[in-house]
Amino acid sequence: MGSAGIISHASLQLLSLLKTLHIRAVFFTVISLILLSSTDAAVISAQTASYTDVAAAVALAKDGDIVNVPSGTVTWATTLTITKNIQLIGAGEGQTIITENLPRPGNPPLIDVTLTREAPTASKYSFRLSGFTFRSAATVNRGGYTPFLKITGQSSYVAVPTAALPAPLVLGCVSKVRVDHCRFDNLMGIAWKVDQLLKFIIVPLRCCDHNLVNGM
Repeated sequence: MGSAGIISHASLQLLSLLKTLHIRAVFFTVISLILLSSTDAAVISAQTASYTDVAAAVALAKDGDIVNVPSGTVTWATTLTITKNIQLIGAGEGQTIITENLPRPGNPPLIDVTLTREAPTASKYSFRLSGFTFRSAATVNRGGYTPFLKITGQSSYVAVPTAALPAPLVLGCVSKVRVDHCRFDNLMGIAWKVDQLLKFIIVPLRCCDHNLVNGM
């Protein structure tokens, strides 16, 4: 009986230890999954710098993702519309060169970004554009006030903020937007316009001949 009692007691201690270790393992697994899901941004690479391939990559992206655009010299005749908290990254100034050749009626922007929410807490940017050279095929001024690059913030009230959907710093605005290492060359009109953005950063941005800068 004494031996049985000792074995039983040891077994109970072992079972308790195993249960504790199991709970801890499950806890750390859950925490790890949460951290991975909140910090790991997917990197989506466009096959080429063409409008079709870049638009397809943007369509696949989710908030917090990075869309890489390879080097190449291409012409876009359609506006790229972005409504997600993503980063659009070219291969570098002078490497990824996009020439705008959009229809003149209405003078639509080449890139039209509308942000309706703040980026997830784990994301560094609500939107970032970097590593491009932009040009225009136009020989006359675009006219009007439609910019080449348009970025607008339109955040809404968030009743229950989460890491995936934080509350806006200022209702109606969006923060953490950055445009860097881009060259805007011979655009024949307004280079870019931003509206309702907080912490908007442009460094280093080089504006060349025939550019008008609006919305600082």
